[in-house]
Formats: sequence, structure tokens, C-alpha cells
Amino acid sequence: MQKNTYQILENIIFKLVSILNKRGKRVLSEKVVTTLFLEISNKKLSPIRLILFAIEVMKPLVLIKQVKIRGLSFTVPYPQSKQQQFAFTLRLIIQTVKTNKKKISKALTEEFINIYRGKSILYSEITKLNSLAIKNKTFSFYRWF
Repeated sequence: MQKNTYQILENIIFKLVSILNKRGKRVLSEKVVTTLFLEISNKKLSPIRLILFAIEVMKPLVLIKQVKIRGLSFTVPYPQSKQQQFAFTLRLIIQTVKTNKKKISKALTEEFINIYRGKSILYSEITKLNSLAIKNKTFSFYRWF
């Protein structure tokens, strides 16, 4: 592995553990991430490539925020940086997995594999977000508020 790959892997693990962390139980969230990597590799797939592919496919370029101007509320699309896209996508994936009643590591594995195969539920959410951003691009000049 190259130095850049180690940094990417470290960043992925750190973000996943941080998002999964509940009430200071960091050890449990680290265990979930390690079992996630093991389960993906047991299915004869590369965990780093699979997770990076899922993030690359699912990341939204813009985020919708509500802006109030003179008592009126507007939905304004805001462009996101690469870090924000990365974190938002991981948060969105974990949020959809938590609604599942399966064990979280197995549900995460299935979700990443479904994204890889193009069968994920998140596709509809991302397309809704993008269509909402396209509809409201006329309000993009309110971004400076």
C-alpha cells in the first residue's frame, strides 16, 4: 500500500468510528468498523475500494439549507467541500442502516454492497436532494446570508 492509501484508510476508519460513537463507547464502534472490514473482505471484495466507491457514487455536490429573509423562508442549495461531502455521505449511510433491525456491522456490509451493485435505497434520497437543488437554484443568490 502507498502512503496515500494509508491516509485514506485512516480517514475512513476515523470518520466511521466518530459517526458510530455513542455515549463515549468508542471501543464498541471500533469493533463494529473492524467487523465491517472483515465481513467485506470475507465476501472477496476490497473494503477500502468498496467504501470509497460507495462514497463517490452517493455523495451529493450540494446541500439544501433553509434561509429566512424578511420573514420568508427559502430553500437554498449550498455547495459542499470534499470533506463535507465525505462526512455527509457516511452519516447518511449510517442513518439508513440504523433503521434496519439487523446487527449494525452486517447491515453496513449489506448497504455498502447494495450501493456497489446499484440496489440501494439511498439512490432515491440522493436524487430527491439533487432535484430539490435544481428546483431551487434560482434562490442560490441568497447563499451569503
